[in-house]
Amino acid sequence: MGWAEGGEVCLRWLLGRQDRPPLPIPERLADGSLASPEELVEREIAARPWAFEEPERRLELRRRAEREARRSRQLVDLIARTKVSLASG
Repeated sequence: MGWAEGGEVCLRWLLGRQDRPPLPIPERLADGSLASPEELVEREIAARPWAFEEPERRLELRRRAEREARRSRQLVDLIARTKVSLASG
């Protein structure tokens, strides 16, 4: 995707004309900090405790939470590098 296309996607999202954000959004807590795997697990279990009664389901949830937390950290790093790149360019 070129700069112009990327700009269009971002503007459409910011203006509410597109539901899906141009990049995945990092998982954050209410205070804006990144959610840890433990916090992601707690959030899921609190929302649907019956879905994670079996140990296998909890293990699957834990692995998914670890992947999501890692992906969120990578996205935050990408956003920070992009800001630096745009500020210096």
